[in-house]
Amino acid sequence: MLWIRWALTNAASRVSVILLAAAVIPACSMTGDFGRTEPTFIQEHIVPVARTAVREIRGVLTSDFDYTPDEEALRARSGTLLNRDRRWSLDRFLGAMIEDVGVADSRYETSRRVTHNTGASVYEHRLPSRTAQTLLGYLYAEVSLAEQFGDVADRVYQADARRRDDLLYGGEVSGDEIHNTTARIKSNRRVTRRTVLALRNRIDDYRLELRKSRLEHPDYPDYGVLPAIDRYAATVDALEDRLRTWPFPEDDVIASGGRSKKKKNNRDLLGG
Repeated sequence: MLWIRWALTNAASRVSVILLAAAVIPACSMTGDFGRTEPTFIQEHIVPVARTAVREIRGVLTSDFDYTPDEEALRARSGTLLNRDRRWSLDRFLGAMIEDVGVADSRYETSRRVTHNTGASVYEHRLPSRTAQTLLGYLYAEVSLAEQFGDVADRVYQADARRRDDLLYGGEVSGDEIHNTTARIKSNRRVTRRTVLALRNRIDDYRLELRKSRLEHPDYPDYGVLPAIDRYAATVDALEDRLRTWPFPEDDVIASGGRSKKKKNNRDLLGG
C-alpha cells in the first residue's frame, strides 16, 4: 500500500486521482465494445490530457500518435480479459485508477504473482466456487479471448517492427518523431506484458477454484476442467513466446559492454 500513500500525498497525483474518480464512477454501469466500460466525455477528453501531463512530470515517455485500429483493439481486448476477474479488490481498483492517469504503474498483478508463487493464495478468502461445468464454459470463452488477443498483438508487433526499422534506417527524423514512436512501442509492450501476467494469475486462480469446487460440489463430475486449464496455460505460454521482444540494436550494444551481437532473425519473435 506504500505506492497508494505516495500517490495520495503528491499534489499532482491527488489531482489526477480525483479526475479519474470523476471519470470512472459515473460510467460503472455502462458497457461498450468487447464488454468494456463505455467511456464518458471526461474519460475521452480530460483524463488523457491529465495522464500525459503527469507522466511527463514523472519522466515517462508518452506518445502523441493516435492509436491505430489494431492498437485500440489490443487495449480493448486486454481490458475485456482483465475485467473477467470476478474477485473485487481495493488494490486492483485503485491501481487501475492511478495507472490510468499515469501516476504510477499498477503493482496489483505483480503482487498477485508473488502471492501465487509463495503459495499464500491458498489461504485467501474466496468466493463460492462454481461447478465444474460452469468453470469449463468460462475457460473455453477465455481461451478464445486470449487467442484473439494474441492475433491482434501479433499485428501490433509487426507494425512496431516496421516502425523500428523506419526509425533506424528510414533517414533523418525529428526528435519528436523519435520520442513518439519509441513511447508508443513501449506502451504497446506494456499492455501485452500486463495482460500475460494477469492471465497467468487467472490460471492459478482457476486451479485453486477447481480444488475448492471438488470439495463443494462432489456430486458433479469434473467435465475435463483440469485439461481445459492446462490448455489455457499452454495458450498463454504460446502467446508469450509469440510476443517475446528483442531490444533495440543500441540497447543490445549497451548490454554487451559495447560489443554488438548479431541475432538470427526469427519470424516468431516479433518486436523491437
